[in-house]
Formats: sequence, C-alpha cells, structure tokens
Amino acid sequence: MNDLIHFLEEADRYLDHQMTIAEREQFEIFCRQNEEAGVLLKEQIAIRNYLEEHADNIRLREQLNKAHSEWEKQEKEKKLSSESQTKVREVIPFKQYMWKVTGIAAAIALLIVAGGLWLSHHYNDHKINSYTILRREIDNIKRSQNNLMNDIHHSEKTIPANPGQYGGTGFALSTNGLIATNAHVVAGADSIYVETSQGEPLKAKLIYQDTRYDLAILKIEDSGFQLPAIPYQLRKSAVPLGDEVYTLGYPRDEIVYGKGYISAETGFRGDSNSYQISIPVNPGNSGGPLIDSKGYILGIITGKQSPSDNIAFAVKSSFLLNMLDSLPKDMNRKALLYKQNSLQYLNRVDQIKKLQKFIFLVKVYN
Repeated sequence: MNDLIHFLEEADRYLDHQMTIAEREQFEIFCRQNEEAGVLLKEQIAIRNYLEEHADNIRLREQLNKAHSEWEKQEKEKKLSSESQTKVREVIPFKQYMWKVTGIAAAIALLIVAGGLWLSHHYNDHKINSYTILRREIDNIKRSQNNLMNDIHHSEKTIPANPGQYGGTGFALSTNGLIATNAHVVAGADSIYVETSQGEPLKAKLIYQDTRYDLAILKIEDSGFQLPAIPYQLRKSAVPLGDEVYTLGYPRDEIVYGKGYISAETGFRGDSNSYQISIPVNPGNSGGPLIDSKGYILGIITGKQSPSDNIAFAVKSSFLLNMLDSLPKDMNRKALLYKQNSLQYLNRVDQIKKLQKFIFLVKVYN
C-alpha cells in the first residue's frame, strides 16, 4: 500500500513537471519496464483529463448563488405583501413546494461542487483553474444544405446521425491519410471523422497515440483518399524566443488563422517538452499546427493558461517526429512529409492558401 501511495505521489510530481530532467527520464524508464506502473500512470492521466474536461465548478456555484438569491427575493416579497391572509394561505403551499425543489437541486449542486473541488485538490492541485485543454464541444453543429445533399449522394461517407460530442483540429502527415492531432481530442471515441476544408466528411481511425505528450495519429479509412505532395516539414531544431508563429485550426466550422510569437522555451509549469506561445486560441484549436514564418511546423497546440488570456502551449514537433519513427514498418513511409518545404519562399497569404487543404476538423462520436 505504501509503495502504491509513493508511486502515485511520484506520478503527480511527474505530471506536474516538478521533477528534474534526470528524475523524469528515470521515472519514464521505470514505467516502460514495469507494466503495472505504466497502467497506473495511464489511469492517473485519465483521471486528470476527466477533471479538466468537467471543470465547471465555477458555473455550478454561480447557479447555486442565483437560486439562493431568487429565494431571498421571494421571501422579501412575501413579507411585504399586503394581500389577505386567505390569499397568502393559497400561495404559501406552492412557494413551499418550489423551495423544497430548489433546495434539493441546490443541495445536489453543492455536493457536486464540493466533491469536484475536493477531487481537484486531491488529484490535480490547482491545475483546473490555470490550465485549460482546448477540446471543443460540437453538439450544436448544424450541417449546411450542400453537405446534407453530399451525404445523401455519398452514403458511404455519411457521418453518424447523432451530433459530434467533441472536436479539434488535425493536420496531414502523409498524402495517403495520416493525420496528427492531440490524444485528448480523440480520448474515449467510439468513432472518429475528419472533415476537409471543403466540408467533406471522411471516416478515420486511431492508429497510434502517446498520452505522455498528448499526441495521436489518425488514418483516413478511405483507401482511395489522396492528397497532393505535403508542402511543409516538421522542424527538428529548437525555436528562439520571440520567433513569430501562427496557427490554423477549427474553433468554429471554418478554418481560423491566429498570429503570435514564442513567449517561453518551456511550456506549462516549465515543461521542457512544450513551448509557451502568446497567441489567441480557443476550444477546437487543439491538435492544430504551430507554424513559423518559413512554413515549418514547430509544434501541436494543446491548451492554454486560462480562458481570459492569450497564453497557450504547444508540444514540440520533435516528439511527433519520434512518434513517426515508431510507426509500424508496413506503413507507406514514402508518403510521409520528410522531403521538402515548399512554403519557405511564399508570403503568409500564399502559405495559408496552400495549407488549408492539409488542415482537418476532427469530430469525435461516442
């Protein structure tokens, strides 16, 4: 039992980036060599992701306060009422009933808030309040008439009838349908679809992921799918502080451009695996590429400091390169984006025009 508690404490230090580089390397080696430790680490990551995705405690507290304020207002109005005693007796039972209902709902909300706050403190310290993942809820996405007609005439590509539950962004790694995104974007998916910039839905499957770096690789299942030559490369070298960067992603149903710069060479809580960037990102940008002025991909957008600022984070592209090297040998490696970067001599507008067909909206169904 003591060994389990010690391991969970070490896992928390690892996930909170409180370890030195040497300690992190030693911990990762231990988890790779010890199957039980690896499973426990994954469970700890899943718990943290769950808490991040359900961090709505503030909203619940506001609803509880509002319900209490409304009750106080009703009580004051009742005391000031000049109606007859008979009328008061007719109204009181209804108010008492409403107060009971409101009280039950408020009590449930209070329990949820208290439980959520306790779990947050126990497992995740103050991470919920300072770090926000950018997975997008897309329950209310409405299909345009053209896309509906397209689905009718191409039934093999028709997406499920129920709306997507979550969404993010992905970008092409190969001409034959390999796509990079975040692991948290596709976590818990029963089915995954990607949508092109022209609104064409394509079924995809998860073929590889690394939850430590929040990275995943999808594969479009349509064997006839083909892209033109990939115009960009993943940058291997480090990026200097202050370097200008931009991103393309799907915080809404159309692709959105954002511009900023590298503001720190490490990510959240000094994470050396990520960059801190000053750039406007929103839910749906998760999994989108971080691009420099010459069209090289520097990283993959993962999250932001808080909903109210422009401080965001991106996993460095070197870790995605390592994932590509780990792909099964039977994959068509000739299609991967190792060859050349044809964007480096184009201006920003022309770069974006070329990039759009390689950036996808990722939709998750469960």
